[in-house]
Amino acid sequence: MRQEGETTVIRITPDAGSVKSSQYRDVPLHQQLIDQGFLDFVNAAKAGPLFHDLPANPYEGARRNANRLSAWLAGKKAIPEGIQPNHAWRHRFTSIGIAVGIENRIRKAIQGHSARDISEHYGDVPIPVMKAAIDRLPTYKI
Repeated sequence: MRQEGETTVIRITPDAGSVKSSQYRDVPLHQQLIDQGFLDFVNAAKAGPLFHDLPANPYEGARRNANRLSAWLAGKKAIPEGIQPNHAWRHRFTSIGIAVGIENRIRKAIQGHSARDISEHYGDVPIPVMKAAIDRLPTYKI
């Protein structure tokens, strides 16, 4: 986690678990995550990846990370009881992103999706542009 101006940014890295492009990406946090205490969660965590303890079985790490994130969200009452949200977040983000008018290139940068063609490799989506897009996402009633 770091501050870039007024924006709190999380770095999602391949060494912390499955990342589709095998490269890190920086993503601004939605204000609701900050308001719900995510930074306190981060500050209370031990050094190293937030959601990952390297297990003997590499596939177990992804499962463990998903369970920890689900437990944190459930503890914040951010998801209905019995719902497993992790697999559906990208689909939901894409649907809501389309609904609020976030451009495809910006959605892909936030999600870490790879380029479809060579032209999409040129230029980066700056943090302030991603932050403006994330600010368009609605909050969840908790």
